[in-house]
Amino acid sequence: MAGSHLPLQYVLAGIVVVLHASAACAGPASSSVSAGGNGEACSGPVLQQSCHWLTVDASKRAYEVVGHWPPLSSGHLPSVQLPTNTTKTPSTLPGMSLSLQRLVLTNVAVADPGADSLPRLWPLSMFTAVGANLTLTDVRFVLSGKDFKAYLSFFQGLPQPPNVFFTDGISFIQIPEWNDSSTVLRSVTLLGPSCSSGAGSESFLQPAASASLGHNSSCNVHTAVNSTVIPTLQAVGSVVTEAPLLVLLLSNATIGIGLEPWAINIQRPVVIAGLFGVPTSIDFGMVVNQINATAKGAKVIWQSLYLENLSPADGLAATMAPPYSGAVSANVYPVYCNRSRQVCLNLYNTTSDLASSEEMDYVTFMYSMFNSPLPNMRTITDFYHTELRVTIIDMGPGPGGAGMTLYNMSCSAWRIHDSVFTDQPILRIARKLPFPDGRPLVTTATKAAPWVQGVDNCESMQAAMLAPSEEDRLHVWMLLGNVTINPASDATCWKARSVQYTTQVYGQAHHDGVQHTGSGMELPAPKPGAPAPYAAINPTFDMFVLDWNHERSALQLRDGAGEKFLQIQNVTLVRLPQGPDAAKAAGMRTGQGGDGPTPPDVWTILMWPVTRSWQGSPLYLSDVQLLVPQPEYDFVRQTAQTSGSFVVQLAGELCGLGWTSVGCVGLAGLQSVLQGLNQTSDWFPAFGP
Repeated sequence: MAGSHLPLQYVLAGIVVVLHASAACAGPASSSVSAGGNGEACSGPVLQQSCHWLTVDASKRAYEVVGHWPPLSSGHLPSVQLPTNTTKTPSTLPGMSLSLQRLVLTNVAVADPGADSLPRLWPLSMFTAVGANLTLTDVRFVLSGKDFKAYLSFFQGLPQPPNVFFTDGISFIQIPEWNDSSTVLRSVTLLGPSCSSGAGSESFLQPAASASLGHNSSCNVHTAVNSTVIPTLQAVGSVVTEAPLLVLLLSNATIGIGLEPWAINIQRPVVIAGLFGVPTSIDFGMVVNQINATAKGAKVIWQSLYLENLSPADGLAATMAPPYSGAVSANVYPVYCNRSRQVCLNLYNTTSDLASSEEMDYVTFMYSMFNSPLPNMRTITDFYHTELRVTIIDMGPGPGGAGMTLYNMSCSAWRIHDSVFTDQPILRIARKLPFPDGRPLVTTATKAAPWVQGVDNCESMQAAMLAPSEEDRLHVWMLLGNVTINPASDATCWKARSVQYTTQVYGQAHHDGVQHTGSGMELPAPKPGAPAPYAAINPTFDMFVLDWNHERSALQLRDGAGEKFLQIQNVTLVRLPQGPDAAKAAGMRTGQGGDGPTPPDVWTILMWPVTRSWQGSPLYLSDVQLLVPQPEYDFVRQTAQTSGSFVVQLAGELCGLGWTSVGCVGLAGLQSVLQGLNQTSDWFPAFGP
């Protein structure tokens, strides 16, 4: 293999060597090796030829050997046969990094997994580098029996999860992702000697040869490309055995169009692994049921793959879908499986291109609700616990902000790790096919997942109000502490007042023994025309306080705001203002210059901090505690002693306030349902009767 066959690239102050085909690498002392089977000799510094580890350049700290992509006519990854001599040339390079990608290393001895001096899986035929870092991506090792057993024991001794690997116990260990302080593994395969009849024998890693091998109980590994993956699954996946099968996919493949239901009959666990470093697609062609995995012990594990053209269930698949939705293509319905009894979906480092944007909105909303800090929202997904038996949904944004990344999700039929659901993938390999006629579609208009922002003072609540969002996305202002509008320390904080999006002000109840809303909260004198001041807040409250500071129109709901446009829940509201011209209104009732009783038309309970239409119910209060002036409280309490339901007449367009189910709470509280504000409220006065 002459230098012209190995283009040399300098990157990151290191060396990248691209291997086009097989290479035989001699020991550290060699200056000339025979490589590639073409009889040519590599002369000169071997570092700049095929075997860069033979000579170490102290000026270079990053070394990378990558296999050529796409594969050449042989159709398999470049193979490097290391020397049997493990005599090592020591290196004193601190912080050196070595990366190997898309290679097959045969006849290789590796560092003991229990040793700390070298990174795990460091090939011992290379120089040593104490303190070095090793990154392996899409690398296959053909190990000795001793090394294979040592690493099998090592990985079996790690907690699962988060350390996930697949093995048949005799011929392969497949590691989707793993790392420690010095080693990073991405889709790395450790192969035992039972898969190789001798040094350099690797037919099981060559797609054309692998397809003709058939079942071999001592080597459960096959390599496939598009033309061989279906025949391989049909021939070897159908063998009735508990031993898992590993299929290493080296090209994009189609497993769908033209296949009848149950065309592929799976009778054992099957791991289909693509390449981590190169996007590898399986195009299902909007076909379902082609892979029958209903047999006992049968399952399909997808690893390092793009799953494209996924379709919702048809009538046949729907019979096996419950309790899961047939409209959700994320279930991967190409696999015909009993989802009420089997773990049918196993995803590891995959990207699923979902059937529609409506489905993406739906799963995003539901998974967000499952993890919501808001108890009333979590109730939406109660069936996730009772029916689907979901134990964890650890999620984050998808690549580029589209879709979602599921770091860990587990339920009765799903095991998902480090995988993406999206309808807008960064890369789409297969042509997007139209939605099949007659398939169920998620058509319900599902709001996007709520936008939640913590609020603990006036400034942070202003920021929450001003944050941009989407029209149909609920804004949640999560109270993390007591909040005062325009406090004395920042009297001009509250500038913006227009509420443009459906918003929920929510306070998480706390029972930590700290009197967050106790008498230590100082309440200054009211503004002119405001109700009498309160001496203290009831120390029994366990809700955070929203202190309106007697501000009218602190929140102004936009025109046309619909029902429950502003929701206030689980919060204590204090220093509510009275309506406009409260003193004048009181005087008009008695003709004594404003010293008469306050009319209900300007009561604080009408929530004058919120400017909104009096038609409909744009304001919704639930489980709210209000501190109201003593006269308001006394009137309602005295009236309730006669009847638990009554109406207080109001002037003008307000019509009336209707109370139902009014009940006394201790000596200084009322609990009622108030119609007109559409609220359930606990009332507590500042002064007990």
